[in-house]
Amino acid sequence: MPPTPTPSALLLSEIAQLDRDETVGSHFLVVFKEKKYGADVRSRIVAEVRVSYTDPATTISRLIDLGYRETARLQQVLFPMAKRARSGNLGEIFAVCALEFLTSFRVPIRRLRWTDGRNMSLRGDDFIGIDTTQPQPRFIKGESKSADVMSARPIATAYSALRRDGGQPTPHSMVFVADRLRQQRQDDLALKFELAGLNGLQVGQLEHMIFLLTGNDCEPIMRTHLSTAASPIPRRMVNLVLSNHQQFIKEIYEAVSHV
Repeated sequence: MPPTPTPSALLLSEIAQLDRDETVGSHFLVVFKEKKYGADVRSRIVAEVRVSYTDPATTISRLIDLGYRETARLQQVLFPMAKRARSGNLGEIFAVCALEFLTSFRVPIRRLRWTDGRNMSLRGDDFIGIDTTQPQPRFIKGESKSADVMSARPIATAYSALRRDGGQPTPHSMVFVADRLRQQRQDDLALKFELAGLNGLQVGQLEHMIFLLTGNDCEPIMRTHLSTAASPIPRRMVNLVLSNHQQFIKEIYEAVSHV
């Protein structure tokens, strides 16, 4: 039975329409294009960005102790100010939305809650998802890139990152996720990550994904990349095309930071 759609997956369907969904050899090419939506959807985008940085339970506790205004002021220090950091972070956030919309994979840990600073990124895999709908869990290792005009070079960089560690998720990333899950008392799910980190994953247990948040349609670049892909690990390339990439990011983070 397919898992219940997550709020992140449902949000993507409100923001964008599926423009292309094709196979290229053993790999997958998907393009979403932004569609018109109202203020209610924009508010849900802002909420999704906020929860990517802070657990909702933490926010509720702060609201009880500090009130709305002081909680909002405190949480502003979490949100990036640099354009590059905002762009990259939003790419990771929408990568999770796209993955959970398209597949049975789920991303149990939001990495942005553990950055070393508001304009800094964590080392390791951008996101790791797990599919527990089958007796044997499957994993997906992903990289995201964000740019107004995307070229082949950042995609090649993302692919190089996916190839590291023999294509497997990095051991540190797997333990990082497992540690956070154990802190949340999700021990059964944490164990799946720990066993995969210790024993490695077979080809049938692993997929790769490159997510692109862009202002240009990257279908030609993605098709060229996938048509020459020699890896036995199935690869998903997903592009969310925004009508005004830079303005979208600016407006979302202004709303996120607004007290």
